[in-house]
Amino acid sequence: MFNQVFLDDFKREIKDVVSEAIDDKLQEDKVYNKNELMRHFQIGQSTLLEMHKKGLKCMKAGRQILYVHSDVIQFIKDNSK
Repeated sequence: MFNQVFLDDFKREIKDVVSEAIDDKLQEDKVYNKNELMRHFQIGQSTLLEMHKKGLKCMKAGRQILYVHSDVIQFIKDNSK
């Protein structure tokens, strides 16, 4: 019914879509410390301070302040004009 080339292309496309969905989910659960967050989102300390003042969610682990990727993305969406 289907030729082998079509089936191979279909399998490759499904694999790519599933891999991308898994990568997206793993990225959402990533946790950053202050320096990692500033490097990843290319922001400075003053910008991060302003984000805190506006309500950016964070958690403390000992002396370290940590940020969950999905919380940061949600904060950006909620505070973008």
